[in-house]
Amino acid sequence: MERMKGKVAVIVGGASGFGYACAKIFAAEGAEIVIAGRRGALATETANEFNGLGVSWDVTDFEQGKRAQEEVMAKYGRIDAAINFAGYDDVRTIREITPDHLEPMVNVQFNGAIYFLRFMCNAMADSGGGSAILCSSLTAHNPNVGRVGYAGSKAGLEYVAKLAAVEYGHDQVRVNCIAPHVIETEMTSDIFKIPFAVLSFLLVQLGGAVWFASQLESRVSTLETKSLKIAEQNRKFLVNEVIPAFKRDNWLGQSWKNEHF
Repeated sequence: MERMKGKVAVIVGGASGFGYACAKIFAAEGAEIVIAGRRGALATETANEFNGLGVSWDVTDFEQGKRAQEEVMAKYGRIDAAINFAGYDDVRTIREITPDHLEPMVNVQFNGAIYFLRFMCNAMADSGGGSAILCSSLTAHNPNVGRVGYAGSKAGLEYVAKLAAVEYGHDQVRVNCIAPHVIETEMTSDIFKIPFAVLSFLLVQLGGAVWFASQLESRVSTLETKSLKIAEQNRKFLVNEVIPAFKRDNWLGQSWKNEHF
């Protein structure tokens, strides 16, 4: 099937990870592929695999976004689909975070997402409609120590998607947001080198909630108490197995402190 035949798809961050996987799927469906990214040479090299267009675009740079839009419109005259996978992560607690840690995450994942929507949705509106997709994360919904900048900006990004959907709806431009969990990509590759990586990542995100829930045991029903006992078993697994593995590999560094563990 070629459900995207004749359509133009712009993929920011399309040279690796999620973006590259999407590019392959879109190409298989017949789309014209545009790979955009801050590493312009890599974007062009990747686009050549699909006989497409590569453009330099650091999403935090307003002028680069404007030029990227102009390049795509000059070549194809339309944009039908665009997806933004640009991301930046720096694990820091609120206690230790500084502008050097926070600002890059907010600039890439929040400000950059707004610029992305501005240029892509405006072009789609001029082209008769289209679909724009932002990439959030399940960390935006699961409180997790050390992810204030990353998860906070992702949560804000989701609300921006709602606002954009309302603003551009009358132009036949659809705006959505996806929220994947941890998947092995270039940005997350170090996580998968740690023992118990996948399981521990899930459990660590739940660790704070597990402790909080365990404090309520005397106030809940028998069924809920049984559930909390399972949660307590998970907490012990965190304490005895997962956290030591993380500390052994020095991945968490000195910033990971939780007195309840």
